[in-house]
Amino acid sequence: MNANDRRLMRTLIDAVKNISEEIRLLRAEQKQTLSLDIPPLWIRKAALSFQGFTTWPSAYKILCDYYNIPTVDAQIDPAQVSDNAIACFNHNDVRIYSKNKTMNHETGIHEFFHYLCFRARKFYEKGPSEAMTKAYVQEFMRDLK
Repeated sequence: MNANDRRLMRTLIDAVKNISEEIRLLRAEQKQTLSLDIPPLWIRKAALSFQGFTTWPSAYKILCDYYNIPTVDAQIDPAQVSDNAIACFNHNDVRIYSKNKTMNHETGIHEFFHYLCFRARKFYEKGPSEAMTKAYVQEFMRDLK
């Protein structure tokens, strides 16, 4: 890793820390329990400002901080993903898997919603319906395109 890469990585880490602190302060004011509500636009923009799979963990950290849940792990492992999918959330090892180094925003948020429902213990027996997941992703992406 060269000096520019290290500077960029440090900037990314500092940005996530700053956003996480802002979220912590917001949560302290709200004193809410976990809900499935869509985060404010600035949180969504911050989470999706990271590009590429290697930065999805940073995006998930921002969203997990907002929802006040443990950060989900994300890994590239094609063997864990079914043939007809791009990515999946595995509730057994509490991890999001992707087939590729890249994952579009809708797919990343789709899998995050499965994790969010797992943490909220809502709809856990079967997981959330595809219609519910699509509605969450659609609302999450609103005003971002």
